[in-house]
Amino acid sequence: MDRQQIEFITNEIISLQLKVNSKIILSCASLADYGADHLDRLDIVMKIREKFNIWLKPNYVADLRAEKIEHLYDEIQNHINV
Repeated sequence: MDRQQIEFITNEIISLQLKVNSKIILSCASLADYGADHLDRLDIVMKIREKFNIWLKPNYVADLRAEKIEHLYDEIQNHINV
């Protein structure tokens, strides 16, 4: 799976959870910029785990509050390419 596919799928998950248009999601933004609270971040991580069949570290949900969405793409890609 290439980076573009990862970004598209991840943006779809984020847009459905946060009810924002997937076309306006910027990789330089954080989930908090789109109004995500702790439960939103948890749901997003769980959906990403299911969709990509990967394991993200348990404290990753807390880390997502401040991290840019681009880092989430990187994390997914690193797990897929293992």
